[in-house]
Amino acid sequence: MTKKAVVLLITLGFITVITVLIMQTVTLSKSSLDDLTKVKIQNQLMFYMINVTNLLKEQKADDIRDYFLDQEIPVFDEKSGVNLTVKCQALDDKLNLNKLLSCNNARCDEIIKRYAKDKELVDEDYFLALLKDTVAPLKAAVERRTGSRIIIDDKTFSDGCILNYKTIKQIQDKYYQELRDPNIYKIKKDDFLDIFYLSDLKLKEDGNDSKPNGAVSKVLGCYENNDACQKEFKNINKSLNNITNCSTNKNNKSIKIKDLIQCKVDLYINDEIHSIIFKYNLNQKVKKRVVSIDEFF
Repeated sequence: MTKKAVVLLITLGFITVITVLIMQTVTLSKSSLDDLTKVKIQNQLMFYMINVTNLLKEQKADDIRDYFLDQEIPVFDEKSGVNLTVKCQALDDKLNLNKLLSCNNARCDEIIKRYAKDKELVDEDYFLALLKDTVAPLKAAVERRTGSRIIIDDKTFSDGCILNYKTIKQIQDKYYQELRDPNIYKIKKDDFLDIFYLSDLKLKEDGNDSKPNGAVSKVLGCYENNDACQKEFKNINKSLNNITNCSTNKNNKSIKIKDLIQCKVDLYINDEIHSIIFKYNLNQKVKKRVVSIDEFF
């Protein structure tokens, strides 16, 4: 090999090394920028959430229930470019998903399976099994998996309860991985959270005269939201009332479901929507008004 050829090879080698280093630097820089952008968006969402809670504190609970709930309020500031919407909903016209999955009554399973059937899933029982594995203690979950299609892996759903919608997305992916049924993705977040609410609290769900909303009436098997449907809704909630498997309330005090609302702030940046969802206690006697932040991304 000539001296000229050796020099050429060495030069090419240096160019290759430098190229790799540059690519790594670019990747790291992009990753760092993405992280900074994510933190900035999270800080914005927290700021807007605090503003919403301050607004709620200034209002009477009855006024919030009468005039603020189920209203999508747009906020747009041309000068700053801030574009967001705020929507708050009552929780007492929905079903507590974690308690429903912990219930030993076949009626509870029927509700979940009816929802799955409405989405045209090919295997309603498997969808139910995946959901139930999230609320089962680890030992019980492992025993239930024995001989089933639910595989024990690093993504085992045995955390004690479903705290946010990210877990539902994981379950969708797991279901699709096993069955290749695309109908699982007919389940959408807003639609799902219109029927079920997610909570790790000890909530007192009976003793109110709330009516189920239209979506809940459908999964209860009611053709219309009449007195019979309302009675069925109340009976279901009574049967769930003593289930506290997901309770993290240290004082072990019941929080009345009628006092809780769930608010969602959607922040629009270019073509992307970033959301924060939190539960807020309307009871003015309690110090901690923001009960939980369910989703933050």
